[in-house]
Amino acid sequence: MAPVVINVDIPVIESSRRIRMTLDQTVGDLQSTVMRRLPDAKNCKWHNFGLYLKPRHKRKSIGVWLESYRFLSTYKLDDQTVIEFRERYRHFTFELLVYPLDDWQRRFRVSEAMKPEENKKPLFHTICFGVSDMATVEEVVEGIVSTCSLDYPPYLYGLYHHNGKQLPTNETLWSYMDKDRSAGDKGSLVLGMMPRLINTCLAGEADETREKLFCDLSQPAGLLREMLCRRYGVRCPELSSLVSEGHVLDLSRPLLQQSIYDFSSVVLVSEKNASVQSLHRHRQRLSQLTMEIMSPVNRNSTTLPRPNGMKQLKRSTPVDRGSLKTPVRKREYVTPRQSFIDNDNLESFWDEGPDCATDIVFSTSRDSNGQPTHTVSAATFNKLVQQLTHADHHDLDFVHTFLLSYQTFTMPEILLSKLIERYNVVRPQEMPYSDYCKMRMSIQVRVINAMRLWVEHGDDFRGNPGLQSSLLNFISLVLYYDWPKLCYTLRSNLMRIKVNQKDILV
Repeated sequence: MAPVVINVDIPVIESSRRIRMTLDQTVGDLQSTVMRRLPDAKNCKWHNFGLYLKPRHKRKSIGVWLESYRFLSTYKLDDQTVIEFRERYRHFTFELLVYPLDDWQRRFRVSEAMKPEENKKPLFHTICFGVSDMATVEEVVEGIVSTCSLDYPPYLYGLYHHNGKQLPTNETLWSYMDKDRSAGDKGSLVLGMMPRLINTCLAGEADETREKLFCDLSQPAGLLREMLCRRYGVRCPELSSLVSEGHVLDLSRPLLQQSIYDFSSVVLVSEKNASVQSLHRHRQRLSQLTMEIMSPVNRNSTTLPRPNGMKQLKRSTPVDRGSLKTPVRKREYVTPRQSFIDNDNLESFWDEGPDCATDIVFSTSRDSNGQPTHTVSAATFNKLVQQLTHADHHDLDFVHTFLLSYQTFTMPEILLSKLIERYNVVRPQEMPYSDYCKMRMSIQVRVINAMRLWVEHGDDFRGNPGLQSSLLNFISLVLYYDWPKLCYTLRSNLMRIKVNQKDILV
């Protein structure tokens, strides 16, 4: 058979090759010849490339991919034929949220290598797929769902950026990612169930607290309980329950399996607003869990649990079981020269009263316009974090000063735990729900901004994988659902530190 000269364009390196082949050879022979003539031919990136036959007529916008097992004569090639050697598959990383005790986690035994306390938390399982250039977002979702054998049909799922933006289903994944480089090949996409709208309220305040909430119905009811407790300012999620259509939801089962659909009504019942009759019904079921919560601290003992790396801490005064508050004790001020590790690190923000002279001291000065300004000169650790994330005012200079000097009196892990505790805003008694919503949103935004500035400093997170993992878990499991747009920059900066750290180690 007479040989034919085939023109092969290679757009990636802006070059072309003229290769003499016979039509009784296969497409695979042609592709092997092209790859041998490429620079850096042993690079594995060329394995994702293929031969693309351009349309012969200008009216046709779609060509044909040449199959490696077919003969060249099948495609009627001649000297005027132009073939492109271009990328056929791209590898994308997808994060699949795996909830505890679901069928997918049991099927792949994801939880066997986890610690017992981690087995109760949802986790992100990373998977990598090769996506062709013509595959739409909808087809990619169907492929992932069928490959991973997920519990629900593909039309209930969608692909999302980490800022909560959903990818359009009818557009090809390549074209969309080429236009929107917010994630691209550098990051990952999240595969999750498309959120559904449900009605929620707090028992005893149904009219005032009624809201519409977008929710992932594949998640266990326990995660929805935590989300509602954060939204309504309930301090102890363990002492709360969810009620829908007159029956108590099983916290370990997904919402869909308990007949929770679009526009279903879910009521959060907590101890502080439940009636005596309902509390009596729930108290027996929650008593065992309550004992597990209270067991680490013996209320009659003057000894507090010992954190890792610290000496045994002694309570200055025993807790009075007859009152709801700890007796007032004298506190010491925090100064940059002082090593500050005592009971104030273990005491909650929400057990403290308003600012007083034993908690925080301000110094008064005047600015360039002659207006008086108040700056913190000494305070307890809790009060410093409160000033860092104050709901009514924000001092950026104080934030930068605190982040540069906080390691003189505490550790990064303790600061992160305090910021997370500050994020879970507790609603004060007798505060109207509308006022509480304004305070909660303001404090949570301040906490996210403080975390963002902390990560931008970067020094505390480099070389500290434990701190990185703790903050990333908080972002993925809490902030992603509460504030998806605000947490995107925070997550991007943290992932950049992790990537740079890996490059240095390599």
